[in-house]
Amino acid sequence: MNLHITSPPRVNLWQQVRGWFAPSPKVATPPLPWTTSDPVVSLEGEGVVHQPIPPYGRGRVYYRGSWWPATCTEETTLLAGQEVRIIQRQNITLWVTPVVSRLRSPLL
Repeated sequence: MNLHITSPPRVNLWQQVRGWFAPSPKVATPPLPWTTSDPVVSLEGEGVVHQPIPPYGRGRVYYRGSWWPATCTEETTLLAGQEVRIIQRQNITLWVTPVVSRLRSPLL
């Protein structure tokens, strides 16, 4: 029985270092962690003004369980307790428009 021990192939230091910085093969990206039923992704719904919002100004709105910064998109002052419709989201700011003639007590 003849046992022949082979040594691993030699890789010079430059090849080894170059391998560390070589681009990795493309890996499939996982799906996004939210679905279309996520309350932030779907912008349908109404909120309640918590801080008065001047025309085209900023304030706070209570929407789906939390307070959000909001901007009024019309030339109307939104009062605390007034219901608003969310029409768009830009980063964490909601763009809102008033729901005509609906007032509720402001949330604390």
